[in-house]
Amino acid sequence: MFPLQPLSLRTFLRTCLGASLGVVGCALALAPVAAQPQPFPITIERSSDTGSLLDQLQPVRNNGTASPQRDQGDQLVRLGDQHYRQGAYAKAIATWRQALALYQDIGDDEGIGVTLDLIGLTYGDRGDYPEAEQALRQRLSIARLRKDFQGQLYALNNLGTMLIQGGRGANLDAAEVAFDEARTIAEDIGDLEGQGLSLSNLGLVAQGRGEYAKAVKRYEEALLFRQRGDNPAGELNTLNNLGHAYWSLQDYDEAIGAYGAALNLAETLEKPYAQLRAMDGLITAHGTVGRVDRAMDLMTERLTVAQDLGDIYQQFLAVKGFYTFYRSQGELRTARSFLERTIGLAQVLEDTQVETLLLDELLQLNLTLAADR
Repeated sequence: MFPLQPLSLRTFLRTCLGASLGVVGCALALAPVAAQPQPFPITIERSSDTGSLLDQLQPVRNNGTASPQRDQGDQLVRLGDQHYRQGAYAKAIATWRQALALYQDIGDDEGIGVTLDLIGLTYGDRGDYPEAEQALRQRLSIARLRKDFQGQLYALNNLGTMLIQGGRGANLDAAEVAFDEARTIAEDIGDLEGQGLSLSNLGLVAQGRGEYAKAVKRYEEALLFRQRGDNPAGELNTLNNLGHAYWSLQDYDEAIGAYGAALNLAETLEKPYAQLRAMDGLITAHGTVGRVDRAMDLMTERLTVAQDLGDIYQQFLAVKGFYTFYRSQGELRTARSFLERTIGLAQVLEDTQVETLLLDELLQLNLTLAADR
């Protein structure tokens, strides 16, 4: 049970809109607040997606060296991609392992490398980080044997991101080694985007250690390369992470500048989830410095974006934010209206734990309103 005494606006903005990008996190926003809460998670960026990895196979397949085993392996890779896009990660991995066995039988290093990337990244999507790390280390070994420097560059960055996501503190050191080696390779081969990606990932390591000033330096260096390399999507991710680093330094004006640039770029690129993240940063930063009207405008825009997406989870977060805001201001009847909407969205999400917590809050809120009559 959570008490219903009012929260300060700053506490509300930092807690509900900042720290909680998970359903339970926002539902628990009424709990006591830590002295220095963190706003929201950084964006972990990997160097490839399934589509770009599949594209890597095509030029090699047109070199006149086709074989029945290779064709069968390629078909399995694409079948695995279909499973992946349907969210059937286990089936995708099993299918790709069949392709991997065929490629290994005929010594197709390109097919082996791409398939290991797919397997490793998908294990990471499932949260199976040890398996992800194993596959990506195998992929790195193949790139080294082939003296494929660009393959090494991106394998090292993918490996480092899996080490960060693994959640063990010691992995930050190993991730830093991987990213630093990737940066050196990128410099040696003149790969601007590789330098930007590696520097941005080194910023993640610094941020993970709480070295926020160092993180800012890394992100700003990364931005220069990402802009020169004409990679606006990478620039967008770095800007959002830069905003988080400035927020952590309590440099709210700089945070607003970084998040504002990220929001503009996300709108241009039509990337609504990056747009939502930039909005969350701006809401928190504006609220922290007392720009309540601007924060409320952004909250309204955030709900509109979530509704346009048809994303119930993001709608839940937005509506829950309004409930917590009005409750913190003592506008309990308006708060109740938003709380009832929040409960309805929790039911659609089929999150019974959160629904129970919210129903408990509604009961207490109704008792408070009845006592005030």
